[in-house]
Amino acid sequence: MSSSELVKWIEIWLDRAGERAYQPAFLSALTFHKYKIVHNTSHNSLELGKDVIACAPNGDLIAFQLKGNPGTRLTMGQWHEIYPQVIQLVTMPLAALLSGKKTAHHRPILVTNGEVEEDVQSAISAFNSTFVPQYASALPLELWTRGTLIRLLADAAAAVWPANLSTQIELLRAAASGGKE
Repeated sequence: MSSSELVKWIEIWLDRAGERAYQPAFLSALTFHKYKIVHNTSHNSLELGKDVIACAPNGDLIAFQLKGNPGTRLTMGQWHEIYPQVIQLVTMPLAALLSGKKTAHHRPILVTNGEVEEDVQSAISAFNSTFVPQYASALPLELWTRGTLIRLLADAAAAVWPANLSTQIELLRAAASGGKE
């Protein structure tokens, strides 16, 4: 399978996957890219705006908040809904138990498998310039969208996807089967 075909399969899947559906693939791709997963949430009230916490290859601590926007865009209405989680993502320090340090700055990244409306991008820019500076330990909110996820997943998938056509056919048959075979 060519890399462009693999990317197309990933796009088709990602455009149908919700947050919880793409989270395991996201974790695998981070691991492939040499990130060390420190925490993976069980999606409860204790997550404090952080679905995944990882240590990047350069040593940065990163807190990710994942949002599912399969085949759609993150709208201003959704931005208003997730705003409390974004504030927690940016301003609440990582627990010493998770970071291994008494005080640890973390890069906050909002991840969506969709695109982001222009007015939301503008709201994020305003959030970073007016709200974030009020917190000495807070770093600006970063945004990873569909394109970033596709590249991240495609790089990892290219390394593990079977190159043999007969193996690919069997894998696709297994994925499409009713589970009785």
